[in-house]
Amino acid sequence: SLKKSIESAGQGKYQITSRVIRTVYAAVKADISLEAHGSLINLQKAQGLDMGHHHYERTSATRMMLCISKYFHESLINHLLSDNIGPISIIVDSSVDNSVRNKLIVYLRAMENNKPKVYFYRLLEIEGSETSDALFQMLYSAFEEDKINNTIQENLAGFASDGASVMIGHRSGLLTKIKNFAKNPVFGVHCMAHRLHLAARNFFNEPALSAFEDFINDVYEFYSRSPKKMTTLRNTAEALDVEFYQLNYIHKIRWIASEHRALNRVLANWKALVTNMEDISKSK
Repeated sequence: SLKKSIESAGQGKYQITSRVIRTVYAAVKADISLEAHGSLINLQKAQGLDMGHHHYERTSATRMMLCISKYFHESLINHLLSDNIGPISIIVDSSVDNSVRNKLIVYLRAMENNKPKVYFYRLLEIEGSETSDALFQMLYSAFEEDKINNTIQENLAGFASDGASVMIGHRSGLLTKIKNFAKNPVFGVHCMAHRLHLAARNFFNEPALSAFEDFINDVYEFYSRSPKKMTTLRNTAEALDVEFYQLNYIHKIRWIASEHRALNRVLANWKALVTNMEDISKSK
């Protein structure tokens, strides 16, 4: 079993299995595609490690990843069911994956060694409309499936999400349903990063600042939509003997981070950009 293999790492016949499993774990943590699993195994073999003769393909790596995930999830559930777990908070956010499927990301915050710690709990697929009733039923079913419904209900103390009405609406938001579900008062938190984002975006709606953002995006599109122009910009940077950095676009949704990156890239490329645009303006 996976558990036995992990616990027996470095002991006799489980040593090779442990190395392969740890390779999969490291790849997932480093956000490396499991398509590279075979290459990672061969690299370790080239370094002199005995990696056995099986489970080099992606499908085996995927099965190991699912087993590791199940093992950690079960460990979390056992921890939540332990005595004196203390107050628990639910942290949620919705997002869309590469397949354009709507997901609800669920984290739990609980105590570990007398310190609060955030755990990834589950990634739930939102089927149909994203209503507060549907979201609450998804959470309830997940807790029920893991047999932690009573634990959550008795220890729930906090709930955090973005500011969408479906999440924190006073009358029918998910927070209201969570409060009705819990046995103790629940403290609701509107994500501070989201609040800062909204405040900053509201400030940047001022016409001059909005025009400045549009100009930065115009510079990005001017070069990114034309491989020829991008090549001339790279050549200009090389001629000036300065480092070239890929330009970035300012996205409205994740605004603060993308604004920061986009402006830094313009500043880093400033000399090359000005010189290149001057050359373009003079060229026929």
